Amino acid sequence: MCHKFSNLKLTIKLVIFHLSTYILRLNKTFGGIKMKIYLSVFLLFFITNSYGQNDRLEFQTIYDRIFGPKCIQCHSGAFAPHEIDLTLYENLWKTSGHHGILKHGKKKLIVKGKPEKSIIYLEVESGRMPLIGERLSDEDITLLYDWIFAGAPEFSND
Repeated sequence: MCHKFSNLKLTIKLVIFHLSTYILRLNKTFGGIKMKIYLSVFLLFFITNSYGQNDRLEFQTIYDRIFGPKCIQCHSGAFAPHEIDLTLYENLWKTSGHHGILKHGKKKLIVKGKPEKSIIYLEVESGRMPLIGERLSDEDITLLYDWIFAGAPEFSND
């Protein structure tokens, strides 16, 4: 599995490094401590807001980026297919009595730390889910993989 999301992190770090190097060269040309302070604040703001917020491996991130926009139109409420309701974190750990999909082949919806044994990841990665709408982006599939691999935490400090 190619971790494109991890590659994105590396690319952002390299862009920030090259941008800061370029800015420091400009600073030598124009001088001034104020410019250094402004640029430092800008880079710190850019790193923490553009980079750090998007990669929090927690349920809310997965819900906001994947489950909410792509899954809950079908997988919510009492009549969700195969009783798989993705609206709450607690629901991810329930087993299905309907059609026995979660028990089939001893696979569970999510196996903490093992995306390759998690039905939700296998269905999304293969393109079988979502049934309605576009396939998930490679970045979102990688995010789901990384979240499950990290133990599918509810909060980022779990």
